[in-house]
Amino acid sequence: MTWYELLIALIGAGGIGGLIATIAGVIQNRRKSVTEQKGSAIEQGKETLSLIDELYQKQIKWMSERMDQGDAVRSKEFKTLEQKVDRRFDKMEAENKSQNILLADIVEFLNGDFQEFERKKKGRRK
Repeated sequence: MTWYELLIALIGAGGIGGLIATIAGVIQNRRKSVTEQKGSAIEQGKETLSLIDELYQKQIKWMSERMDQGDAVRSKEFKTLEQKVDRRFDKMEAENKSQNILLADIVEFLNGDFQEFERKKKGRRK
């Protein structure tokens, strides 16, 4: 083999080797990129699940606080309602007393002056 044949073989081998190395590098970079993307997707999925869990926990906490507040609010509303009903009953009792007094006056009139009126009326008819 002559020196130029050796040189051409080395250049050819180097060129083929370089081409193979370049192709291998591209393949390796793509695999690395896919792996990173998968890892990235997995990490994003974990972060998403973590955020969802955190929001879920906050929602549960908020709902339990609202329920606790709801009991207090309902208790206040019931007390207010009870006070309103008591006031209305008091008004009804006062009105009932005034009506009883009026009824007593009517009964007294009917037993007194009205009876006298009826006697006079019957006396005139005879």
